[in-house]
This record gives sequence, C-alpha cells and structure tokens, in this order.
Amino acid sequence: MQTLLFAPNEEKLVIWNITQSIKQGITVIDKIIPYAWRDANGGACYNEMYLQDDSILLTRVDPFPLSDEESTLLFYQKRTLDTNKALKNYSIYKQTIKNEEASIVSEAFFTSADAFKPDGTKAVQVMGHLPQLNVLDFETGQVVGYRMEGGDDFSIFQGKKNIKNYYVEVQADDNYIYALYWGKDRWGMHEIPYVNTIHVFDWHGKLIQKLETDYDIDKMFLDTVRNRLYVTRPKSDDVYYLDLDEVFN
Repeated sequence: MQTLLFAPNEEKLVIWNITQSIKQGITVIDKIIPYAWRDANGGACYNEMYLQDDSILLTRVDPFPLSDEESTLLFYQKRTLDTNKALKNYSIYKQTIKNEEASIVSEAFFTSADAFKPDGTKAVQVMGHLPQLNVLDFETGQVVGYRMEGGDDFSIFQGKKNIKNYYVEVQADDNYIYALYWGKDRWGMHEIPYVNTIHVFDWHGKLIQKLETDYDIDKMFLDTVRNRLYVTRPKSDDVYYLDLDEVFN
C-alpha cells in the first residue's frame, strides 16, 4: 500500500510505502519528486492531490484574488507526475461573483472540503457556505451539483446578506460520501462550534442517512479496510471511530 504526501514548503511529492514501512519498522519512501506548488504565474496553488496511477496526478487549483472584489475560480486539473505538466482542466463553476459588500472575501465564496472516490474516477466537493455538494466525473468532465431543498443558493453572495457555514469536512469511499455538517451562522475566529452531524450521501447526491454523535468533531479520516470513520475532537487528544458496518446494518 502506498500513499502520496505533499511537502509544499520543500516543493516535493513523496510516495510513502506504508506496507513496507510497517514490515520493516522504518519509514520507507519509494520516490521523491520535485513539485512546485504554485502555477507558472505565481498565483494559483495546487491542493487536494490524488495519485490516479503511476504517472497521472489529479489536483485542485485554488482561487486567488484579482482585486478587492473578485477572484479567480477554482478548478481541477490532470497533471503529469514526473514532469509537472498540465494535461486537462476541469471547470466547476461558470463565472465569478463580484461583491465588495460581502462579509467574506471573494475567494471564499466557493470554499469547499473535497475528497476523491478511491477508484480515482470522481471527486466530491461539499461547500462551506452553501448546503450543496458537487460531484466531478473525471472520465466525462461532467459536474453535477446537488443542493438541499429550500437552502441558500449563489445569490447569498450578492449584496449584504447573512452567509452561513455549512459543510466542514468530507471523506468518501466507493459507495458513500461522509460530510460533516453545521448549517448555522458562521462562528468567530476564537469560537469552537459543537459540530456533531454527519450527512451520508451516495455518489448520485442522494442523502442516505443523517448521523449524530454524542461528541463534537473537527476532523474525519476514513479507514476503508476496517470500514471505520475515525474522528477527532477539538479539545481532546483521543481518537474515536464509527463502525460503518454497524451504521448501515
């Protein structure tokens, strides 16, 4: 088993061999690849990387501000692993939104937490300021958005309106998407919200289940071998888990 690690400050990618590291009791690195984390113009930066195969990397290109009221749009990109060359762009949104009156900066309008389907065919974005998830199909290039019925739409970013926080974290396996949900007013810089609701979707955007835990959550990690969803809490050093076999049986 291998995993991809990204060291942006050192501008390199590391292929970590987890299986051999466990067997040998030392850190086994299969490959180190020089990889600049900004594009050629020094603006957009790569994020949410996924190793599709031995030579292809899928990555999200994050937005950056063009002015005080406008920013570029985030998009996904297929790149070569060894030579760091762009092969194909996958647009998510059609146009930017200009609004100097908004309570958040323009590059945060489309903020999302993203996860890849383990087979590398799709990515999901759960939006931070809309009750919406977007599913990108890398084979067709098609993007489908699914929004909660009666929920805020993109007009919330126009004028002086109350912009809320919605989805915080996301994990995904080949069957389901696990999205940590808040759905209330934005919290302050030094506040720690009590977030304990997980929305479970299938890859067609259908809400399968709502899970509520007895504790607050800030991070989630999916173990597809044991079929567990590990979570951490803001003020605890303990790690908890949900047994997904029990959840769905």
